[in-house]
Amino acid sequence: LLILKGGPGTGKSTLMRCFSERTTGAGYTVTRYYCSSDPDSLDAVRAESKDRAVVVCDGTAPHVTEMKYPGAVSEIFDLSEFWDNGALIPRRQEIASLSAKKGECFSRATSALRASRDMSRAAASVAREYVDLDKLVAFARRTAAKIRPDKGGRHEVVTSALSMKGAVTLDTYDASETFFVEDFYGASPVVLKALSNALAERGVSHEVSILPEDPTRFEALYINCVGRLYTASYRAPGARVLNTARFVNLEVREHRTLYRFAAKCASDLIKCALDSLSEAEKYHFALENIYTPAMNFELMTEYASERLFKLI
Repeated sequence: LLILKGGPGTGKSTLMRCFSERTTGAGYTVTRYYCSSDPDSLDAVRAESKDRAVVVCDGTAPHVTEMKYPGAVSEIFDLSEFWDNGALIPRRQEIASLSAKKGECFSRATSALRASRDMSRAAASVAREYVDLDKLVAFARRTAAKIRPDKGGRHEVVTSALSMKGAVTLDTYDASETFFVEDFYGASPVVLKALSNALAERGVSHEVSILPEDPTRFEALYINCVGRLYTASYRAPGARVLNTARFVNLEVREHRTLYRFAAKCASDLIKCALDSLSEAEKYHFALENIYTPAMNFELMTEYASERLFKLI
């Protein structure tokens, strides 16, 4: 584990991209973890071969990572060795001010997302009241029964984020067959959970993509062995529609009114969070514009060749 430490715009993500490219070229299986607030940047790269795994991650605040088993397993790559303190110290008040403003924006966004999660869960609890679970579970088990078990289970992944660049979904799955799960009165997460439970019960390996605002709920499900994707987040061209209305009891009208109210509150709170994150982007890139000119990237790259790329 190599932990990168450095400020915004100091080349952490660039180093991880280089590491990703080199390990891919060397035959490693590579997993990239993108920054949830800035999806153009990386937070970590994991490169795996038959006998070893190497992880390079951004260990700088707000996701501070420290060494475990220092020297034996993990070490620090400190990018501050390659910046000019003489260019940064005179701008310390500006750096402190921008950092504080960025932090305030993230704090507001976090508060809005917590409230959105609560309202989203309230909406989900109402939705469960009018979903015919017996009918849904029977459907899910019939679907799972058609797939050969491989003694696998459920693996949770994150493919979406509410970021400084808005709501973003990664094009992670290369599916041969796609189903768009219509969100009829909040039924789609319940349908995806039922499908996942049925697949896990049968022993079929699959991945579920969790909602960024509420990790207890799913927005997509991918069955690895058949290349099939069920998604409620977007309707791809040529996708078949899974009509969730057949699992909903429309006679429970008071529940539908409650659901609409809770779902609208959750949606409005997400918009508030995205507005705050958009404002944070302004301060983030202002900080990058201070740090980047102070960096000696040529020396950093030379040093990385000795320490980082020798791990491959």
